Amino acid sequence: MSMSICSKNTRVMRLLVACVLSLLMITPASAVWASSMPQLPKDAAIYLIDDQTGDVIATQRADEKMYPASLTKMMTALVAMDYVGDKLDEEVSVGDEVKLTPEDSTIMGCHSGDVYSWRDLIYGMMLPSGSDAALVLGAHVGRLSANDSKLDPKDALAKFIGLMNEKAKTMGLTGTHFNNVHGFHDKNHYSCAHDLTSIAQAVLANNFLSEVVSTQSHECVNKKDANVTIYNTNWLVDKTAGKIEKNALVDAGETGVDNPYYKAECQGIKTGYTEEAGRCLAFAGKNKKMSFVGVVLHLPDKPTIYKTTGAALESALNEYERRSWGTDVLPYTVTISNPSLQDFLNHNITLRVRRKDAPKTVTIDATLKYETKINWDKNCVKEGSEDTCELQTPIKAGSQIATMQVFCEGKLISETPLYVDQTMMPFSNEDKLVLAGVAAGSILLVVLVISGIRMMVGRNKHDESQSPKEANDLAKQ
Repeated sequence: MSMSICSKNTRVMRLLVACVLSLLMITPASAVWASSMPQLPKDAAIYLIDDQTGDVIATQRADEKMYPASLTKMMTALVAMDYVGDKLDEEVSVGDEVKLTPEDSTIMGCHSGDVYSWRDLIYGMMLPSGSDAALVLGAHVGRLSANDSKLDPKDALAKFIGLMNEKAKTMGLTGTHFNNVHGFHDKNHYSCAHDLTSIAQAVLANNFLSEVVSTQSHECVNKKDANVTIYNTNWLVDKTAGKIEKNALVDAGETGVDNPYYKAECQGIKTGYTEEAGRCLAFAGKNKKMSFVGVVLHLPDKPTIYKTTGAALESALNEYERRSWGTDVLPYTVTISNPSLQDFLNHNITLRVRRKDAPKTVTIDATLKYETKINWDKNCVKEGSEDTCELQTPIKAGSQIATMQVFCEGKLISETPLYVDQTMMPFSNEDKLVLAGVAAGSILLVVLVISGIRMMVGRNKHDESQSPKEANDLAKQ
């Protein structure tokens, strides 16, 4: 009986723990989550940030190990660009590495013997998600890095994959490991939404790659055969969804000419799919004031992922703003309650930000109330408020003595370092000795003055007490 009760209680506890963990995983990291931000299935992941401030707008399972599918090609492009640089128009001959293209992969259409530029191969990898182009890029860059033009395709690709993992380590991507250049499923090939968002940011930071991922279509020039026209598989970017994707739109129930998922503000970035990874998308968007970048992983189908990411972009761009409380409320003056004697006549200090403080990305909501609070450094300020403070130690001009904290609905959302303009000394033991000396001197002076007055008064009284005859006799003497 007791075993049964224990087992039942254990199951209940496990269920409660699972529920709590589930809630934690779908809780937004930012203090304020816009009401229109779409909710994802529990097994999906999202990480969406302000590209300028780094503030997290939406997060769910962002650090969990997942399969990146063709989002891998973002890193392939970054490593290729490290070696290609400004030589994008140099010719590259397609070799036997193209024969390693996995079956059922999306392709650019490369064949052994074709000749393309680095530029066109990168377009061919990023727009139609060409695994064949990824293999050509990887093999050729692998040979360049090994300084061996005859290196076997598999060995050259292994060299390139090593470069991918080295770059991931350099970027601080602790949840990522690459085992191929294209993202075809491999249990040892994984990443997470958080890391992939960092890779997406790096893609946007590269002028050429940011142009590539936002392009709707491109003609690749083949020096040995017919040219190839390729289309972007990202429904958020391609207004008409290209020739190939139109069929997918029809399958999704969209019969119009134009693509209903198209977002003019979208900047790309990369699509991905395998059966194990589900539908994946690295996406970004900007308007005149805001810019965002994010990754969604493991959604069930194309309509769902484009509806979700499109709604997330709209919410972020239209319902968030950047605010700089330090710039808005500073500088201002605080009175020192225990100034030194030398600072007694001018015992106010001015607090300010050293430079324009980094703004915080928050929702645009008139009902939300933001409160600011000064958090004093206890090492130099014993007690303090927003109007006065008592110094613990001397402070130097330009030093940080506090932070300004911003709260929304009771949650801390921002902290800005505050610096003091003046050097100021607290009232010290030396000041006490000086005051004691001044007080003693003052008392002595008062005593001397009083004594002098008494002597004068006593003498006057003595003079007044003498008779006229005695005074006359004294005068004659």
